[in-house]
Amino acid sequence: MEEQEIDRYNHVMYASKSHINQFFTENVSESERIVVSESESSGSTFEIGLDSLVKLNSEFSGEIGREEVHEINFNNSFLQVKKAINMLSKSDGVYPISALKEAEPSPTGLYHFDCPLQLLPKEDAFDDRMYVEVVGLQDDVEFRGTTSWDNWGSRSHATRAIETEDPYPFKGVLKPLHIEEKGLETITYSVQYLYILAPDIDKNKEWREYQQLLDLHPGQDDDQEADL
Repeated sequence: MEEQEIDRYNHVMYASKSHINQFFTENVSESERIVVSESESSGSTFEIGLDSLVKLNSEFSGEIGREEVHEINFNNSFLQVKKAINMLSKSDGVYPISALKEAEPSPTGLYHFDCPLQLLPKEDAFDDRMYVEVVGLQDDVEFRGTTSWDNWGSRSHATRAIETEDPYPFKGVLKPLHIEEKGLETITYSVQYLYILAPDIDKNKEWREYQQLLDLHPGQDDDQEADL
Protein backbone atom coordinates (compact mmCIF):
# COMPACT_ATOMS: atom_id res chain seq x y z
CA MET A 1 0.00 0.00 0.00
CA GLU A 2 1.39 3.38 -0.98
CA GLU A 3 2.33 5.56 1.94
CA GLN A 4 0.12 8.61 2.40
CA GLU A 5 2.03 11.89 2.36
CA ILE A 6 0.93 12.83 5.87
CA ASP A 7 2.49 9.58 7.16
CA ARG A 8 5.88 10.42 5.63
CA TYR A 9 6.62 12.87 8.41
CA ASN A 10 7.42 12.12 12.05
CA HIS A 11 4.51 12.50 14.43
CA VAL A 12 4.44 15.72 16.43
CA MET A 13 4.80 14.86 20.12
CA TYR A 14 4.90 18.37 21.54
CA ALA A 15 4.49 21.81 20.02
CA SER A 16 4.32 25.27 21.51
CA LYS A 17 2.06 27.43 19.37
CA SER A 18 3.20 30.63 21.06
CA HIS A 19 6.91 29.89 20.53
CA ILE A 20 6.39 28.89 16.89
CA ASN A 21 4.32 31.98 16.20
CA GLN A 22 6.90 34.18 17.93
CA PHE A 23 9.63 32.74 15.72
CA PHE A 24 7.71 33.40 12.50
CA THR A 25 6.65 36.87 13.62
CA GLU A 26 10.24 37.84 14.40
CA ASN A 27 11.95 36.17 11.44
CA VAL A 28 9.50 35.74 8.55
CA SER A 29 7.30 38.42 7.03
CA GLU A 30 4.10 37.61 5.14
CA SER A 31 5.91 37.97 1.82
CA GLU A 32 8.99 35.92 2.80
CA ARG A 33 9.43 32.18 2.86
CA ILE A 34 12.00 29.83 4.37
CA VAL A 35 13.33 27.38 1.80
CA VAL A 36 14.53 24.03 3.14
CA SER A 37 15.87 20.93 1.43
CA GLU A 38 13.56 17.97 1.91
CA SER A 39 16.10 15.47 0.66
CA GLU A 40 19.80 15.95 0.01
CA SER A 41 19.81 13.06 -2.46
CA SER A 42 16.81 14.23 -4.47
CA GLY A 43 17.53 17.93 -4.12
CA SER A 44 13.83 18.66 -3.63
CA THR A 45 12.86 21.72 -1.63
CA PHE A 46 9.97 22.89 0.49
CA GLU A 47 9.06 26.49 1.24
CA ILE A 48 7.70 27.47 4.66
CA GLY A 49 5.84 30.75 4.98
CA LEU A 50 3.36 32.21 7.42
CA ASP A 51 0.58 30.65 5.37
CA SER A 52 1.94 27.17 6.15
CA LEU A 53 1.04 27.67 9.81
CA VAL A 54 -2.18 29.65 9.38
CA LYS A 55 -4.18 26.70 10.72
CA LEU A 56 -2.35 26.97 14.03
CA ASN A 57 -4.06 30.31 14.50
CA SER A 58 -7.35 29.79 12.68
CA GLU A 59 -8.23 26.34 14.04
CA PHE A 60 -6.60 26.37 17.48
CA SER A 61 -7.62 29.25 19.70
CA GLY A 62 -5.30 28.34 22.55
CA GLU A 63 -2.11 26.33 22.89
CA ILE A 64 -1.69 23.00 21.12
CA GLY A 65 -2.95 20.19 23.35
CA ARG A 66 -3.49 16.46 22.89
CA GLU A 67 -6.53 16.79 20.63
CA GLU A 68 -4.77 19.36 18.44
CA VAL A 69 -1.64 17.20 18.21
CA HIS A 70 -3.86 14.31 17.08
CA GLU A 71 -5.40 16.50 14.36
CA ILE A 72 -1.98 17.58 13.11
CA ASN A 73 -0.71 13.99 12.98
CA PHE A 74 -3.71 12.26 11.42
CA ASN A 75 -5.92 14.81 9.65
CA ASN A 76 -4.90 15.38 6.03
CA SER A 77 -6.22 18.93 6.15
CA PHE A 78 -3.33 19.72 8.52
CA LEU A 79 -0.69 18.24 6.21
CA GLN A 80 0.99 21.60 5.59
CA VAL A 81 1.24 22.22 9.34
CA LYS A 82 2.77 18.81 10.02
CA LYS A 83 5.11 19.16 7.07
CA ALA A 84 6.22 22.65 8.10
CA ILE A 85 6.90 21.55 11.69
CA ASN A 86 8.91 18.57 10.42
CA MET A 87 10.88 20.61 7.92
CA LEU A 88 11.76 23.71 9.93
CA SER A 89 14.86 22.13 11.42
CA LYS A 90 16.31 21.65 7.92
CA SER A 91 16.40 25.38 7.27
CA ASP A 92 19.81 27.00 6.92
CA GLY A 93 18.69 29.42 9.63
CA VAL A 94 18.37 26.64 12.22
CA TYR A 95 21.81 25.44 13.33
CA PRO A 96 22.70 22.05 14.85
CA ILE A 97 22.83 21.98 18.62
CA SER A 98 26.62 21.52 18.46
CA ALA A 99 26.95 25.17 17.41
CA LEU A 100 26.10 26.19 20.96
CA LYS A 101 29.31 24.57 22.21
CA GLU A 102 31.25 27.05 20.09
CA ALA A 103 28.88 29.91 20.99
CA GLU A 104 27.99 30.19 17.30
CA PRO A 105 24.74 32.20 17.01
CA SER A 106 22.23 31.04 14.42
CA PRO A 107 20.46 33.69 12.29
CA THR A 108 17.11 32.77 13.83
CA GLY A 109 18.25 31.95 17.36
CA LEU A 110 17.01 28.37 16.85
CA TYR A 111 18.88 25.05 17.02
CA HIS A 112 17.86 21.51 16.11
CA PHE A 113 18.63 18.31 18.00
CA ASP A 114 18.29 14.59 17.33
CA CYS A 115 19.12 12.56 20.43
CA PRO A 116 17.62 10.67 23.37
CA LEU A 117 15.75 12.81 25.89
CA GLN A 118 14.78 12.23 29.50
CA LEU A 119 11.23 13.23 30.42
CA LEU A 120 11.04 13.99 34.14
CA PRO A 121 7.49 14.59 35.47
CA LYS A 122 7.02 17.33 38.04
CA GLU A 123 3.92 18.82 39.64
CA ASP A 124 3.34 22.52 40.10
CA ALA A 125 2.18 23.46 43.57
CA PHE A 126 0.29 26.52 42.32
CA ASP A 127 -1.95 25.24 39.52
CA ASP A 128 -1.98 21.44 40.18
CA ARG A 129 -0.94 20.77 36.58
CA MET A 130 1.71 18.25 35.61
CA TYR A 131 4.80 19.55 33.90
CA VAL A 132 7.66 17.70 32.26
CA GLU A 133 11.28 18.70 32.46
CA VAL A 134 12.86 17.66 29.17
CA VAL A 135 16.60 17.02 29.33
CA GLY A 136 18.90 16.18 26.43
CA LEU A 137 22.62 15.83 25.75
CA GLN A 138 24.13 15.97 22.27
CA ASP A 139 27.64 16.88 21.15
CA ASP A 140 28.63 17.94 24.69
CA VAL A 141 25.69 20.34 24.90
CA GLU A 142 23.17 19.61 27.65
CA PHE A 143 19.81 21.36 27.36
CA ARG A 144 16.92 21.59 29.81
CA GLY A 145 13.44 23.02 29.48
CA THR A 146 10.06 22.62 31.17
CA THR A 147 6.95 21.76 29.15
CA SER A 148 3.31 21.23 30.10
CA TRP A 149 2.15 17.62 29.86
CA ASP A 150 -1.14 18.99 28.51
CA ASN A 151 0.71 20.03 25.36
CA TRP A 152 2.09 16.58 24.63
CA GLY A 153 0.31 14.13 22.37
CA SER A 154 -1.11 11.00 23.93
CA ARG A 155 0.72 8.73 21.49
CA SER A 156 2.64 5.81 22.96
CA HIS A 157 6.03 7.46 22.35
CA ALA A 158 5.38 10.22 24.89
CA THR A 159 3.80 7.89 27.45
CA ARG A 160 6.60 5.36 27.09
CA ALA A 161 9.26 8.05 27.41
CA ILE A 162 7.85 9.49 30.63
CA GLU A 163 7.46 6.04 32.22
CA THR A 164 11.01 4.85 31.60
CA GLU A 165 14.24 5.86 33.30
CA ASP A 166 16.19 5.48 30.07
CA PRO A 167 16.41 8.43 27.66
CA TYR A 168 14.07 8.07 24.69
CA PRO A 169 15.02 9.10 21.13
CA PHE A 170 13.37 12.30 19.91
CA LYS A 171 14.22 15.18 17.58
CA GLY A 172 13.13 18.78 17.46
CA VAL A 173 13.94 22.48 17.59
CA LEU A 174 14.65 24.70 20.59
CA LYS A 175 15.59 28.24 21.51
CA PRO A 176 18.34 28.66 24.14
CA LEU A 177 17.55 31.10 26.96
CA HIS A 178 20.73 31.26 29.01
CA ILE A 179 23.74 29.23 30.12
CA GLU A 180 23.14 27.39 33.39
CA GLU A 181 26.56 25.81 33.78
CA LYS A 182 29.81 25.64 31.87
CA GLY A 183 32.12 22.72 32.57
CA LEU A 184 35.36 21.46 31.09
CA GLU A 185 33.62 19.04 28.71
CA THR A 186 29.99 20.13 28.54
CA ILE A 187 27.89 23.27 28.60
CA THR A 188 24.32 23.36 29.95
CA TYR A 189 21.61 25.61 28.58
CA SER A 190 18.13 26.46 29.79
CA VAL A 191 15.89 26.33 26.71
CA GLN A 192 12.40 26.72 25.28
CA TYR A 193 11.17 23.94 23.00
CA LEU A 194 9.34 24.94 19.82
CA TYR A 195 8.46 21.36 19.00
CA ILE A 196 9.50 17.77 19.66
CA LEU A 197 8.95 14.99 17.12
CA ALA A 198 8.67 11.24 17.45
CA PRO A 199 11.86 9.32 16.63
CA ASP A 200 12.66 7.90 13.24
CA ILE A 201 11.51 4.31 12.77
CA ASP A 202 15.03 2.85 12.96
CA LYS A 203 15.92 4.70 16.17
CA ASN A 204 12.65 3.66 17.78
CA LYS A 205 13.35 0.04 16.80
CA GLU A 206 16.86 0.21 18.28
CA TRP A 207 15.49 1.64 21.53
CA ARG A 208 12.81 -1.07 21.84
CA GLU A 209 15.32 -3.83 21.12
CA TYR A 210 17.63 -2.43 23.80
CA GLN A 211 14.77 -2.42 26.31
CA GLN A 212 13.95 -6.02 25.41
CA LEU A 213 17.57 -6.94 26.01
CA LEU A 214 17.45 -5.33 29.45
CA ASP A 215 14.28 -7.30 30.24
CA LEU A 216 15.96 -10.55 29.22
CA HIS A 217 19.09 -9.82 31.25
CA PRO A 218 18.06 -7.70 34.26
CA GLY A 219 20.89 -6.43 36.44
CA GLN A 220 23.57 -7.17 33.85
CA ASP A 221 24.64 -3.54 33.68
CA ASP A 222 25.06 -3.44 37.45
CA ASP A 223 27.20 -6.60 37.36
CA GLN A 224 29.41 -5.11 34.65
CA GLU A 225 29.88 -1.92 36.65
CA ALA A 226 30.81 -3.97 39.72
CA ASP A 227 33.47 -5.84 37.68
CA LEU A 228 35.00 -2.51 36.73
